[in-house]
Amino acid sequence: MGFDLDYYVWTTVPLDASGKATYTPPIKLLSVGQHSMVASYLGDSNTAPSAGGMIENVILIPTTTTLTAATNSVQYGTPVTFNISVAGTPPTPLPTGDWTLYDGGDEFGVELGQGTLDSRGHASFTTSTLSAGAHTIGAYYFDRNYLHQSSSALMTETILPPGTLPHPELSPVPGTYTLPQSIRLSDLIAGTTIYYTTDRSSPTTNSAKYTGRFSISKTTTIKVFAVKSGYTKSAVISVIYNIE
Repeated sequence: MGFDLDYYVWTTVPLDASGKATYTPPIKLLSVGQHSMVASYLGDSNTAPSAGGMIENVILIPTTTTLTAATNSVQYGTPVTFNISVAGTPPTPLPTGDWTLYDGGDEFGVELGQGTLDSRGHASFTTSTLSAGAHTIGAYYFDRNYLHQSSSALMTETILPPGTLPHPELSPVPGTYTLPQSIRLSDLIAGTTIYYTTDRSSPTTNSAKYTGRFSISKTTTIKVFAVKSGYTKSAVISVIYNIE
């Protein structure tokens, strides 16, 4: 039995006792796109030759690229680390290859950095050179053979002007929980004072001052901001913890 791949690679395989033959082309010959395969039976003294063909469509292996940062708001000049994670569609092995990080959302933006994924499909990039303002950041992944490609969802990283406090961070992450939660407030700038409310009112410096964890046992809206001498106060953020 003869196998003709793309009218270029010819291979012969003996028929087995049941009249069947199998051929697996080397993967390096199966680039992305359509490939023709023709199987030709050469005949013998009792049977006539015959042939049959098919088209095999090789598609890109789906991958998912995820981009995160430890915080979405930092002071100007403060290092910010972006984390990139790429996952393949099972049972695809862990993706290998290269990544590029863009400021501007996609590969048409300003390149911030590039590199190679580690053995787990992860990478990180740290920079302190972003200008003050909001930056739309995206990550693009591609392997060296361009077989796996994907882009992350876009994220916004806000770089605060010098002298402006970042808003406080809340832990655990706001969301839906089935048990009461112990809430921790923190700020990236040491020595800040944090004020908050839990009754949906806008916080002021006359509101409750954060001195340590506090508990909530029902659905609660928390509004919070930070102040420090010599700095512009942070923005007020509002989050909801749903306790079911």
